[in-house]
Amino acid sequence: KNSNQLKADNRRTTVMKLSSLLSALLAAATAPQSVHGILGNLFANATFSPLGCPMTPCKLWSNQTYDLTKPVIIPCGDCITLDVTDGSLLNLPGGLDIRGKLHIPSDSVVTIRTTTIVVQGELAIDRPNNNTVSLDNQNVRVSMFGTTDLEFTPETINTAACVTNGNKCSIGKKSIVVMGGKLSIDGFPVGCSTWTKLNDVVVPVPQTPPTSSKLLSVSSPAGCVNTIFSSSFETDMSGWDIGTGSEPSLEAGTNSQYLKNKGRTESWQGPTFDMDSTTKSCLVADTTYIFTSKARLTSNSGNPSQCSLSGTSCLTLKLQYLKADGTTMVHKTLLKSPAAAVVDGLWYTMSGDVSFSASDLDGGILFHSLVLFGPEGGIDISIDEVSLSLPTSTAGGCNDLIRGNNGGADMAGVLYPFVAGMDKKSLLYIQDEGTSDPYFRVTDRLVEWASIQTEIEPGCITEGSLYAFGAKIRIHSSTAKIGRAFLRSYTDATTFTIDLVAECEPSANNWASCAGDYAFTKINDRAIKLEIFFEIENDTTSIVDYDDFSFTFVTAQVTQLVLPADSIGCWGTNSEVVISSSTLEASDWQYAKIIAIDDSGANKIVTLNKAIVKPRTVADAPGSPFAAEVMLLTRNIFIEAEDDDYPNPNHGGHLQILNTPGVAQKIEGVQIRNFGQQGSQGRFPIGFHMSDDASDSNNVRSSISKNTIERSKQRCIVLYDTNNVDVVENVAFNTAGHCYTLDGGSETGNVVKGNIGLFTKNIKSTGLIDDDQSDETAATFYSASPSNDWSNNVAAGSEGSGFWFEFPSAVKGSAAFKHASVTPFEASMGAFAGNVMHSNYEGGLKTYPYGYNPAQKASFQDTNSYANWGYGALLKNVQNVELTGGILADNRMQIDIDSDCASIEMSDISVSGLSESYKDYIGKYRVASHCPAFRPLVGIQMHSFLKTKDSSGLKMDSIEISGFDESVSGCVGSTFFDIDPATLNNHFDAYSSFSNVNVLDNSQMISLCDFDNLAAKDVVIEDTSGDFDPSGNSAPGFIVSDNPLLTTFVAPSSACVPIANACALFCASSCFRAVNVGFSLSKDFSDLELEISDGVGTSARFSSYFASMDNYTDTSHYRRRFITAVLPKSENTYSMKLVKPNGVAEWPVFVEDFLDDAPSCTSHLVESSLILDTVQTGPNECQQLIKNGNGEEGSSNHWLHTGGGIQVISPGDKGSSFAISSDGRKAVFEGPAQMLDTRCMIVGEEYEIYAPFQLWNSTSGYIQTCDSTQTDSSKDDICPRATFKMRTLLSDNTVKTTYAFPMASTSAPTIVGYNFMHGSFVVTDEMANADSIMIIFERAAPGLNIELDDVSVSKSTMSCFQPIYNGDFESGNTKFWLPRGPPYSVDLALVNDGSEGAGDHYSLKTIKRDSHWGSMSQGLNIKCLTPGTQYAISANIKLEENDSDYWCDSKKVWGKDAISCPTMTLETVGPSGTSEMDVAWVVGAWKKGMWNLVYGSFTVSEDQAAASSITMFFQKFKKNVNIQLDQVTMMPSANQNCTQLLNNGDLTSGDARNWGSYYGSSVLFVDGGSSKYLAASSRVHELSGVGQMIDKVCLTLEKSFEVSANVRLTKNVNGVDEDFECDPLATHGDTRCPYLSIVASDQTGNPQIHTVGFVETPVWDKTSWNPINGGFNFFENEISAQIIMAVVHGAAKNINIHMGGVSITPK
Repeated sequence: KNSNQLKADNRRTTVMKLSSLLSALLAAATAPQSVHGILGNLFANATFSPLGCPMTPCKLWSNQTYDLTKPVIIPCGDCITLDVTDGSLLNLPGGLDIRGKLHIPSDSVVTIRTTTIVVQGELAIDRPNNNTVSLDNQNVRVSMFGTTDLEFTPETINTAACVTNGNKCSIGKKSIVVMGGKLSIDGFPVGCSTWTKLNDVVVPVPQTPPTSSKLLSVSSPAGCVNTIFSSSFETDMSGWDIGTGSEPSLEAGTNSQYLKNKGRTESWQGPTFDMDSTTKSCLVADTTYIFTSKARLTSNSGNPSQCSLSGTSCLTLKLQYLKADGTTMVHKTLLKSPAAAVVDGLWYTMSGDVSFSASDLDGGILFHSLVLFGPEGGIDISIDEVSLSLPTSTAGGCNDLIRGNNGGADMAGVLYPFVAGMDKKSLLYIQDEGTSDPYFRVTDRLVEWASIQTEIEPGCITEGSLYAFGAKIRIHSSTAKIGRAFLRSYTDATTFTIDLVAECEPSANNWASCAGDYAFTKINDRAIKLEIFFEIENDTTSIVDYDDFSFTFVTAQVTQLVLPADSIGCWGTNSEVVISSSTLEASDWQYAKIIAIDDSGANKIVTLNKAIVKPRTVADAPGSPFAAEVMLLTRNIFIEAEDDDYPNPNHGGHLQILNTPGVAQKIEGVQIRNFGQQGSQGRFPIGFHMSDDASDSNNVRSSISKNTIERSKQRCIVLYDTNNVDVVENVAFNTAGHCYTLDGGSETGNVVKGNIGLFTKNIKSTGLIDDDQSDETAATFYSASPSNDWSNNVAAGSEGSGFWFEFPSAVKGSAAFKHASVTPFEASMGAFAGNVMHSNYEGGLKTYPYGYNPAQKASFQDTNSYANWGYGALLKNVQNVELTGGILADNRMQIDIDSDCASIEMSDISVSGLSESYKDYIGKYRVASHCPAFRPLVGIQMHSFLKTKDSSGLKMDSIEISGFDESVSGCVGSTFFDIDPATLNNHFDAYSSFSNVNVLDNSQMISLCDFDNLAAKDVVIEDTSGDFDPSGNSAPGFIVSDNPLLTTFVAPSSACVPIANACALFCASSCFRAVNVGFSLSKDFSDLELEISDGVGTSARFSSYFASMDNYTDTSHYRRRFITAVLPKSENTYSMKLVKPNGVAEWPVFVEDFLDDAPSCTSHLVESSLILDTVQTGPNECQQLIKNGNGEEGSSNHWLHTGGGIQVISPGDKGSSFAISSDGRKAVFEGPAQMLDTRCMIVGEEYEIYAPFQLWNSTSGYIQTCDSTQTDSSKDDICPRATFKMRTLLSDNTVKTTYAFPMASTSAPTIVGYNFMHGSFVVTDEMANADSIMIIFERAAPGLNIELDDVSVSKSTMSCFQPIYNGDFESGNTKFWLPRGPPYSVDLALVNDGSEGAGDHYSLKTIKRDSHWGSMSQGLNIKCLTPGTQYAISANIKLEENDSDYWCDSKKVWGKDAISCPTMTLETVGPSGTSEMDVAWVVGAWKKGMWNLVYGSFTVSEDQAAASSITMFFQKFKKNVNIQLDQVTMMPSANQNCTQLLNNGDLTSGDARNWGSYYGSSVLFVDGGSSKYLAASSRVHELSGVGQMIDKVCLTLEKSFEVSANVRLTKNVNGVDEDFECDPLATHGDTRCPYLSIVASDQTGNPQIHTVGFVETPVWDKTSWNPINGGFNFFENEISAQIIMAVVHGAAKNINIHMGGVSITPK
């Protein structure tokens, strides 16, 4: 992890720990008792100790005289044996307080009903005598009741543990609470298991199908036949007539006669059959009859029928009769033709079931008739082969669910019970083609599901019964089409579900078989109507034929289980069992009781009291983990809570071991029902609260084993801040919230082994303990602490997840204060092995949302996660983790490697999208399935980005895959491996490697299509064993996106070939490695590209990427814009340069380039293979390193922050439009920051930092000041400073980060408003070698925004002429000067009172000075100091005491007399340590109230030249006397060679050495190539300029000198320097030309200016150099002055003077 991320993580972790701790302490202090119950403030620090009373021999309960109506107390030291064996009820409404010992022996038969049990001593329940577990042997029963929260006062030794409410502890209602005591409950037979895998089931022989009374044969009345009438019209009209006004006619057909109703003029006219008394007597009321008729409509008017046009006005069969009253006529519709548009002239079959009510057949009815009518007038009706009969006998019961007709062979010409379904326009016919094997045909189809349809009898359907469906289908299509049979189940008239029954083979004008096994579901069992229909995939028009239907019984539900005898030896009859779900659904568990056990063989045959749907068994898939689990619910010791709390239905009982360390508890073999109090803290079925080490002094551990927890209202077994507990082989069923729970994050050493939980239900948000709990998505196994062991547990169905590891960064809850240094998120993992998770709604295992980042590799071994609706395993924010062994199958996604993961390894795992076992089970029992669907099954999905840029990705070895063939599963796009299309920055960064991936079938191994289409095209994954090689050669290589950029540099010998359906290529024998280039986030560089060339003519450009999130994150200091190029090894060196889209090279302030981790192939890129071109700086690029320093771009472009955000504000300082500001700082060391151009970091270069700032309190809305002398960063008045953060990327991809501070400090004095930070630095080797340098403006009180304006980091304007800067203070500020002295002892102020005399001249003054060595101070520019060089140093000073002038005696020595005058001292911090050297003293007698000269000299020593700092300051005079300072100079002694008075006049030294600023100007050396010169800018006065001290040794009155110099002038116009023209003849004003002067000064402070050189040319050439010349003699007062200088100045202020070639030589 790079240091940026480490720093951020550390800060975040610290904040989270503190937040958690403060929250816990606040809750403990303020939370109401009703919320925290027995936790919170009462017991956060409490410890309950054993009472330690000597125990007396046990006495019998029956001999005691307890008043059972009051609290029953067993005194400390007493042992009572409960000798109740007759099943008596002990009703204890006052509760039971065990201070001694209560012993319930093995022969007890008793029920205890009570409100509370408090164990301060010991409760011991022996293992019952009967080793058979059964409801019949449930001899010890405890029933808890009550609706009132109770209080309890513990024994004296523990009263201090209850610190509120009079030393009473609130223990709640229906409570079993251990306070310092011990539970010794031993209730389960030795050597017997509480659950086991289901080996097999016993199939009943012979098979007995269900039966339905509705299907029994119905016989006609005596003397009648089953056919009521049958009319073929071969000889006569067979009892038929026609309606009045139309004409009957027997017409000759092709093979037979038929009846035609001609000349119809009304719709009610039609063929009519009169039912005589004989016919009526053969009809049975409310019985189904089959009516069938061939029919044809023809037009006699030339107009087509409405039936043929629109499907309306078609034939209808009605029953008409006249009631006995002779007046009431009844018209009852019995049957309608299909609503399809029937073609006129086409014969079709009208068929269906009809029935008659008792009133229809009333004997008093005067006449009955059946009428076929409906078409409008002008349409003739023809009918033939008309019949009414009973259905075919169904005496076979429910053996075959397709009734009555298998295609016309049983009852020729009868459609019943088939219809044209799902589309009202389609037609159903019977086709015989002249053969004896007719079949059905559907025509006029308009939709895919227009097909034949039939109902099946709901009474035949029993959940779990298995039937075999069969049919034949022929699709009249030139291309092969697939048909499927479906079952539609109606739960009411309009609500239905659809299930696939069978899939047909492809058909293209050929008969194809349809076959499938179907197990009826609970929904089918409860349906009121069931229909079979077909769908023809992607076909809406073809004619479809059907034949040979069957839906025959195969097997019924099972009642006998085969279980391993060695596991269930204690299971007895009349015990309860639950069989876990075999499907994706958590609710598909099955409950039963055992009624018989046959143990005559190696396995036991267990007979159940009811039939169940066959679960998956070991025999179904030997060697797999998929078999269902069978759990024994019953225990011989039974504890329950009564449902008596009607206002709080989710409040049951609770059992709590409370703050009881050092006592080994044992709870074994107990059935606990209806415990837990939803929404109440600490109220769980079994809970350990803050019991620390729960083992005793003999290392006996606490044990919770072989219990049953059912119908829990809130969780199951909860350990909070408790260690060394064994939670083993418990059963949990039908529980709410997280079940097996390690809740706080501090728990260690606990063993969770062999437990099982199923039907774990979510708790609604209204029932949560508090908003921090996550039981809304409950997990069967939940932990906040990794440092425990989990093995061989089963999570067999949850509405949330199976296992949820939610490891926070700090311990949660009231124990947080005890474990402030514990970070669960990073703690070591215990053992995790052999755990199973299936049938969970969310998924199997997840680490969410915090993730897991252990320092030591964590191993998840042999994890079996299958048949979950979501994921098999979800790894979020996980690194340094391995998954080894196990099976992940039949989940929507087997392993989801979510965002922010890194360094994950997987090996020896079987991964299956659709296992053969589940595929078979789905096929037979039609249980919930992921497929078919338009969503894929995925084996492993990973994100394209990792935890950090330099993290390692996924390493996969020895993986077996199957079940990802979409043609088999029906899930479109299924694949073993893909990449989540959600990217961080449209780039793939999760470089990974695969090896030994073994495909067992035709699974799609990889697909990058979604990622490629939606995200990025730069995936690179190493395949070390060539398993993905599409050629089959198994050549090692790389899987890459199908992107030319990735293959540009691939050698022809390693050509990349496509992987089928993968949107990817395989590059055999290639070796890729990524090089990353990170640079500035500035929008100026957003379009930069990385141009790479291999030196032999091949080149490519790679674009940048940046994951934009929000303004705060986007401007964080650790963010970078990146370009990544994935390259193969080249024989040549790659050259790289950053360019704009137009190809122009550009440098983005800094570049951090590094290689990703090396792949396993050896011929990969190395650093020496890459050369990054650095763009040379332009002439002025390094003059100013801060960009947008005043925010005038109107944005925060170029600015970052180290916390607290960044923004542009308006207005800025001095009326400017904008400024830069932080935005919500929360920590001292947060603040604005900017990256500096690394090209400018040349060793020895000097830079000056200047940063005006003000502090804004956004809460109060006021500007806040600070104290520049404050050094304690925790104080509210601390002032900001500038700090450098330097990052260097090392060759091993680690990052070296160093800090340097203060680079600039707040200058005194400070005011309310804008102040400034100032500093200077010389570029060091470390700075020059850094890959990035960031300047941070930080260290203000949290909550204050640091506002900056006109920030500057510019090349230093100060030369080595004098290593002390701003000595005359004419800059109008205190730059370079700091207070010196003990903390808070010195304050400085800039005053308008300079030694130069009247006017705006400044000096620096102490206004507070509480120490004799306190004063102003300045660090010398050490770069200027050369060993052996002599410097003259001087200053003007004044003194004040109590605002009055002060006098000191310059002859006095410090220490002998307090009236001594100030001494100037240099403090050196160097290789030899810290030393002080006095260098200057007051010259002459002190002149009170006037300026006095301090003067001296020193020669630079070797130690000083090598020093890390040298500081000049004043000391050794009376404290509280303030010193005022001006005109400080420190210059090398002048050249002793009197032939040239000036040193470095021609600037051949290459810098401004010996030269300095005079009277407030900025002096900069400029190398113009052919000319070198000094530029004096920012001139505040016409006297401002460039000067050099002259050595007076060479000066005499007699000697004459001549001067010369070259000058040019420029003026800054709108930020651009333009040549300026002056007038050589002008003597004053804005056009005056520069001149050269001799300036002399002494302690009077009044400089004497003697102009000796002038521009002699009459016309100024502004484009060239102009000479200054002159001759002079020194005056006597100049020779006698303390300081004498040569100065070039004189032009108007703000005009820049360029100067070179200066010389003063004797004539």
